[in-house]
Amino acid sequence: MSESLPRLISGEEAVERAEALRKTFSILYGIDFKKILGKVPVEMVIPTEDFLEADKLVATFKAFLYENYRVPATCLELPNKRIYVIDGHHRLLVHKLFKENTMNSYILLPAGEIEYYKPLKSIMDLGIMKMPLSRENLPFLNTIKIVLYYWRIYGDVFHLEHRNVDVLSLVPTQPLISAEGLEYWRDKYSPITCLEYFGKLYILDGHTRAFAKILKGECSAEALVIKSAVNISFKIVETAEKLGLTSVKDIRVIE
Repeated sequence: MSESLPRLISGEEAVERAEALRKTFSILYGIDFKKILGKVPVEMVIPTEDFLEADKLVATFKAFLYENYRVPATCLELPNKRIYVIDGHHRLLVHKLFKENTMNSYILLPAGEIEYYKPLKSIMDLGIMKMPLSRENLPFLNTIKIVLYYWRIYGDVFHLEHRNVDVLSLVPTQPLISAEGLEYWRDKYSPITCLEYFGKLYILDGHTRAFAKILKGECSAEALVIKSAVNISFKIVETAEKLGLTSVKDIRVIE
């Protein structure tokens, strides 16, 4: 991963952090807590923080994609079966983005009833704190923000797929790109973000990167594809149709 991104917690460090949290909870509540390694259902886990850090979120996202990063989180499970994530909010969101049903976690189990209260909310409700990101890392954050936007507008019916796509089959949603951007992306690359709609892939982020691929004679590109579980009419698709855009070759470069 890029040196500009923060280092993520290792498996060994996760064990130590979970044990430290277990001891802290035992002292705070005056009862014993058991710690077990298991899996928690992603959709049932309740966040305990209000914000995510943009750079750490991108680092977690990329590690999940390219390094099989699955370091366990730490969660608290109460006798009423409510599960709260104590450490691992960025990992929880990334798992949800890719429609993972479960997440590895150290689970802290109190020996009896405790008074623990956090407002009930979803991981998709958390804000993202702005942090410096390189131009090559920004597309990953853009993808996350697009999915979060769709979740909030249309509901929790979207997820991401990571795959290679045929650049010539992509449908642009904007007609122009800048010469400066094209020059930058000629020898660099980050995934193109696409929306799958009735068998077609519409570019949401990455028009310049797609065009650069065509100029280099490359037909295959890495993409992050947003898929919906229900049929929705998207304004962005209507815009592409009104502009007469059907192929990346329809894009024009401006100075």
